[in-house]
Amino acid sequence: MNRGRHRKHNRRTATIVLLVAITVAMIAGTIAVACMSRNQEPEPPRRNQATAEAEAEPDPEQEQTQEPEPREFRWPTDLGWERVAGIDLPVSASDGPRNRNLGLAKEYGHTPAGAVLAALHLIVRTSYQVGAAVWEPTLRDQVVGPDAAAYTAEVRADHKAALQKGEPADRIYAAIVGVRLDAYSAEAASMRVLIEAPTGTGTARAAALAQVAWSDNDWRLVAPPRGDWSTVRTPVPADAAADYTPLPAR
Repeated sequence: MNRGRHRKHNRRTATIVLLVAITVAMIAGTIAVACMSRNQEPEPPRRNQATAEAEAEPDPEQEQTQEPEPREFRWPTDLGWERVAGIDLPVSASDGPRNRNLGLAKEYGHTPAGAVLAALHLIVRTSYQVGAAVWEPTLRDQVVGPDAAAYTAEVRADHKAALQKGEPADRIYAAIVGVRLDAYSAEAASMRVLIEAPTGTGTARAAALAQVAWSDNDWRLVAPPRGDWSTVRTPVPADAAADYTPLPAR
């Protein structure tokens, strides 16, 4: 294996798809995260209130860096739990996944809760630790977007690298601890997933931007840019959990 592949494998072992490799140095640094911004046009001023302030155009740079306001989100009241590759995932009879045959996860509610549940399940089920019988059909049938092929290639490369290194390939040493829903519509949803993983000196925390799209009557995961979760992941401090809706107690 070349060094480039080795470094890419160690980098992607952070969130869900191998979150364990988040280091203390990484937590102290800053990684840019892609955020869905609200592209709302400013309300035009009334003619009798045409002040200089109202007529001034908004600063495009300021709009691009503005943090999206989180949407109110509540977990379904009928939550149960399923353990997949060592991670506890919430399941709901009302919001899904209602079809978990053969280890797959399909049929989500066309609701904010359904979108969140789809993102969590599909992120985990596209990690190689769930086994090829699960991640291969999940990547093929439930991942969309221009980077879907690159994402499939990344997972396959990580799987091969883990096997060559003799690493355990059946467990993810991380936990999903919260979700922040940034944007939702009938066609798409964007959210941050807060994840914790043990390190040699304590606990590492990171937030990953996840997006889903409603297609063919179900939510599907939008592949991360270039198929690499590190492009939409940022380390966060311990007190960041206050900005997220926590997963309910088991």
